[in-house]
Amino acid sequence: MELQIINSQIEGEHKLKSIQCVKISYERLFMLVLLCVSTGFLAGFYFRWFPSQFINFLYIASTLDKATHIKTNPHNEICQVIREGKNIHFKFRFLKYQYQEDKFKPLEFEPINSNNLTSQEVQVRQKDYGSALMKIPMIGFLEFTLEELSTPFYTLQYLCVVIWLVQGFFYFAIVMMSCSLISTFIKFYLLRQSLNRLQSLAAIHQQVRVIRNNDQITIDVNELVPGDIIILQTMIVPADCIINGMALLNEATLTGESNPVPKQTGQILFEGTKILEVNTGSTAQIIRTNYSTIRGQYFRNVLYPHKVTHKFYTQAIKFLCGFGIFNVIIAAATIVIYLDYTTELILANIFSTLTWIFPPAMPIFFSLTATIALLRLKNNNIIGSNMDKIHISGQIDVACFDKTGTLTTNELTVIGLWDKQDCNICISCCHHICQSEGQLMGDILDLEMFKYSKSKIQFDNDDITITTQDQDNYKIIKIFDFNSELMMMSVIVQSENKYYLCSKGAPEKLQTKLNSLNEEMNSQLSFYVNQGYRVISLAQKEIKQEHINLDRMQLEVNLNFLGYLIFENQLKNDTAEVMKQLIESNLKVKILSGDNPLTTVNTAYNIGIADEVVKLFDIRNSEILEVDINRVVGKQQIIQQKMYQIDLKDLQNYIYTLNHKFALTGDFMEFCNQNQLDISSLYQKTIVFARVKPHQKKEVIFIHQQSKCCVAMIGDGSNDCSAISQADIGVSFSQADASYTAHFSSLDQSIKCIVTILAQGRATAQTLSEIFPLYTLLSFLATCAYTCLALEGQNYSDFQLLFLSFLCYIPIMASMTLTKALPNLSKELPLDDMYSLNNQLSFYTHVFIFTGGLLVSVAIVMNAENHHFEKPKPPIQDYLRVGMLNTTTVIIAQIYSQFLPFIFIISKPFKEYFYKNYVYMAYSILSFTITMLFVFCKPTQSFLDLVDFNSEIDHFDIFLVLIMAGTIILDIIIQNILQIKFPRKRYL
Repeated sequence: MELQIINSQIEGEHKLKSIQCVKISYERLFMLVLLCVSTGFLAGFYFRWFPSQFINFLYIASTLDKATHIKTNPHNEICQVIREGKNIHFKFRFLKYQYQEDKFKPLEFEPINSNNLTSQEVQVRQKDYGSALMKIPMIGFLEFTLEELSTPFYTLQYLCVVIWLVQGFFYFAIVMMSCSLISTFIKFYLLRQSLNRLQSLAAIHQQVRVIRNNDQITIDVNELVPGDIIILQTMIVPADCIINGMALLNEATLTGESNPVPKQTGQILFEGTKILEVNTGSTAQIIRTNYSTIRGQYFRNVLYPHKVTHKFYTQAIKFLCGFGIFNVIIAAATIVIYLDYTTELILANIFSTLTWIFPPAMPIFFSLTATIALLRLKNNNIIGSNMDKIHISGQIDVACFDKTGTLTTNELTVIGLWDKQDCNICISCCHHICQSEGQLMGDILDLEMFKYSKSKIQFDNDDITITTQDQDNYKIIKIFDFNSELMMMSVIVQSENKYYLCSKGAPEKLQTKLNSLNEEMNSQLSFYVNQGYRVISLAQKEIKQEHINLDRMQLEVNLNFLGYLIFENQLKNDTAEVMKQLIESNLKVKILSGDNPLTTVNTAYNIGIADEVVKLFDIRNSEILEVDINRVVGKQQIIQQKMYQIDLKDLQNYIYTLNHKFALTGDFMEFCNQNQLDISSLYQKTIVFARVKPHQKKEVIFIHQQSKCCVAMIGDGSNDCSAISQADIGVSFSQADASYTAHFSSLDQSIKCIVTILAQGRATAQTLSEIFPLYTLLSFLATCAYTCLALEGQNYSDFQLLFLSFLCYIPIMASMTLTKALPNLSKELPLDDMYSLNNQLSFYTHVFIFTGGLLVSVAIVMNAENHHFEKPKPPIQDYLRVGMLNTTTVIIAQIYSQFLPFIFIISKPFKEYFYKNYVYMAYSILSFTITMLFVFCKPTQSFLDLVDFNSEIDHFDIFLVLIMAGTIILDIIIQNILQIKFPRKRYL
């Protein structure tokens, strides 16, 4: 039975479309238990890896009255149905959905009156809405360990452990599992640190005064419920609430901007914002608490991020599957070697081959590489909240930036006024400035405009009086605050017996409210915005007293144009330098802004992403406006401007034939969507998206991702949250609540953090693309060595395998992760697609050369005249753990483990040269010294159960070293040739 969902704004980005009623099938549950037991819990692992299969197997369709659970669409999650009398509800990602009239709807408080609550009403609402505290779910160590150790890689490791135990490698199996547990503990520690940080950010610890039972009492904020009436004072707003009175707030935690915002009766105060000043007697009614608040939605986005499939891991699995087929062919060709063994050892050897195809310690290196990268970012004042994103940041090829507060500062400076009529009343009164502790507070634009007017302001309780430079007095009667849809604000002021409506806003929007237009207005506007200035249009009209209480939409018409107020919004100090690095690295840089398109295009010229003609497309009066913009002698100019109507197919063909960079407005984007134009290639050629709304920013990111681009979004305000959440990596420059959706948050306001993140990401991706094939190759050589040893009934001893893995392979590869990233970006990206032709050629060249070196050495030993060995009589039940062949393969493994990393490492242009990695160099030298002692010093050979090299072949130690050196030199030569012909990096 499928039921629809009545959606609500409190769902944020986690909206449900519908739900399906299901119930547990106890017959299937019993079958599942039997299946798990009979398969050694392999069925359990399968259902753990494929949860949708588990849901389809265990749950069957049902009607609502018999349902035990519901299945969500989308997300395909299972939620328990809870019945309390006649009320039916379920919880999905912290929100409660109630059954109403054949549909489910998120439980949302609807303020009907402002009466204070009784104790009984409080108890009912506490039961319905729960605690006001946002509780971040803290996963326990046991639960995390079970989840982590049931992943495919760790499941493979269990199979390896069983095989190692059968083969007698007891210590090796114990140490490998111990390392896995230590790695799991480190990941758990980092996760708990992140969750604890989130909890500290989510919690608001303070007492509030609340009116209950017609009496004022003090309670903890966690005890608040929707409908509570709280007494406002200077404090952190404890929940989303509707104000009754007036207050001045700092909404930096919501918007990223520290400009104080005045609020009055009927407006919403958002949780987490700070009340700077409040009028006596002001109250507020709680309407949303915990995860239903705007702030709570940010935390839901962090706890339930978009699922991302890692291309590297996907391609790595494909690579291993292909390599596995190669291994199976070799195993089948050499099966005759094992005919003298017992069935137990034959099976052990077959499975042993499979375990080395998929290196069991690989997850350790994945976690270690990401952990070190995040620690390095933290040293640069950048906090990463997602280990998986550091590798993805190494593949970014498109970077989208918000403009104001990101590329530019939040500061504005008035540089002049172009007026056609007297603007003094408008610039003196058209604002929402308040006073806090003797200082004027408000939007930076309002403050700069008022400062420019040289007027004086006086506050007397709720009355605001303005005295202009000409000593005229005006009283502000009513304020229509800035509306993001209208893109303007207005005030009504009184001077003696006259009343005026003063308005200011975006020029193109305010033009629709004017009683007349002329060409001079447009030419002056074009002149200023082409210089990159921010222009505010001013308008005014006289109104009658009886019209004061009319709706703003009725008042804001037939306005008289006064002039333009011109502001300058400068770039941040390091923006130009950082943009130069990004552009020189061939990264595609785009601006996503709500600002004027011509002003935004000017910013594009200033930062260097525009250099020639830019074509701007907009919609004006249902017609297409096409503007050609260029910069001549340092000044932006409009070369050509035309308006037209055109057939949609002709428009699409026309745009695609243009060889220009584009700037699009939000209106033009909406026009393209409404008419279903193909926008993918259009967006690729667009460098400026202006006058865009938050959902349009998210759309730009999504369309680029659909075109196989890896996208970064960098922003600082709540209007960027949707785009940041959608992007492959999101970066914020503040500690604001709005940055909680970002995967990386810089403690500094410098835009340079994006270069640091991308550089560290590329180094991480390159390191993984080195370690993965290196470990796979060493594992394959170990498999070949096992096969050769099986010819004489030999194998490694437990200590030899322990020595090779944990004192040779793993420490050297672990130290490789410590190489630092280069601070500058190159024009290349790491080619981390292990399934690409370039990487395949390189890898299989390694395989054939070094396998050849191993086989030549083994052949020399086995064909030596003085070579003697006593192969156990068939059926062979146990291995010999010592012998000439054993000694040869151990030394070969040691030598290759020390020199192969030097061949696999590609330092430039992503990382420092390997010799600057002092830990890696020190361990390599130490390991090489130990190897040479084993080769040439007889007393040390007994430590590793080795025999004298020269006991059967004279000077074999020298021959062996020469063979290894020859294969290494040959491989270096061929790899250099391949690197030239088939480079293992891709160009942006």
